[in-house]
Amino acid sequence: MKAVVILCIDNRSKRCKADISLAHSVDRWWFAEREIIPVAVTPYLPIYLANWLKKRLEAQLQSFIIDTWKEADVQSLAAKWVNEAIDQLEPEWREKVQSWLQKSRSATAETVWERHWIEEDAYKILPYIEGRRWLFEHVEKRMKMVGISLRGTEYGNTPMRQYLPHLLQYLYLEEEIELTAGITIEQTNGKIHLRCERCGSEDYGIYLHYCSSCDQEEPVCDTCYVMGTSKGCSLVISRPKPHSNHICEPASQEYELVAPLKWSGEL
Repeated sequence: MKAVVILCIDNRSKRCKADISLAHSVDRWWFAEREIIPVAVTPYLPIYLANWLKKRLEAQLQSFIIDTWKEADVQSLAAKWVNEAIDQLEPEWREKVQSWLQKSRSATAETVWERHWIEEDAYKILPYIEGRRWLFEHVEKRMKMVGISLRGTEYGNTPMRQYLPHLLQYLYLEEEIELTAGITIEQTNGKIHLRCERCGSEDYGIYLHYCSSCDQEEPVCDTCYVMGTSKGCSLVISRPKPHSNHICEPASQEYELVAPLKWSGEL
């Protein structure tokens, strides 16, 4: 899974916040209603790299107050910060990140979906991701298994894999779910440390393996292998504490019992 790093400019509070996005086209209309300008400052990157760059930009923005910013100014300043962060990496990782920046697609090159489709379909899938941490692939398979009817896949004639990130991004913006990478990276004095967000393994349990989806080596957690591969490009989805008043249809029909179990013997 890939994500773009965005800077959200709030001219009312004079603040700017860094975040990641699975679907920047959703950001545009969601933030517009809140008078916030979302600016994509990187192309689409494997989510673990996008998360790392987001943290680096957050550190730069902590004491930064905007006056009147234009989008071009934000992109220019963010590009400077991104380059400074990459320059501090070890040579191997520096080359890896620079390679991704060069070959990744722009945030403007994506399909724009009907807004009411996304709002309606997002809350249809929400009950099916309750109660545990899911990999994106598991959510995708579960949607197909239960045969859930989504307007974007039916009327839009779109594969679930292409449409689902837009629904997840909307739920993320609505603070209904949390998104993170399967593997996260921390940087200390230029030294990279890896951690699996599914099982908690660190450094020694994580190795670089070739990823066919990304056509590049990526960190992979060997401990998680039997539960489903947790990689740097894996998207981990969780909904630890539902908080909205939005009414979701229960997903219980998937597990409905045909008849209750009864004992008919004698003591």
